[in-house]
Amino acid sequence: MEPSAATPQRHGCLTAILIVFGLLTAIASIANLALHDRLAGGLPNAPAWTSQGVIALGILGLIGFGALVGLWYWKRVALYVYIVASLSVFALNIRLVGILPSLLGLAGVALVTTFVLMQWKDFR
Repeated sequence: MEPSAATPQRHGCLTAILIVFGLLTAIASIANLALHDRLAGGLPNAPAWTSQGVIALGILGLIGFGALVGLWYWKRVALYVYIVASLSVFALNIRLVGILPSLLGLAGVALVTTFVLMQWKDFR
């Protein structure tokens, strides 16, 4: 039998960010999928496709959640998936709610990316 490689020790900040962002992403995704009509109706000056846009946000959020799980299991590709999903959410949010509220999501991407890159050598 081959000796298994030791599992890397995750930094406390990375652990906290993955857990908190994972929970928030899961909750927001489920809310977007379950309440898409109600959420779309509450957006002033929204385009006609807003309900479908909110559903797309929910699906992209589930992809982001899956990427966060992948990061928990030390998968490098998960960071790329997370960034692409988050940038897609950002672009869609700009059309739905405007630039200022959409910028908050980019702060999350920056935090996750920063703390993952601090331990990049441990990711496979």
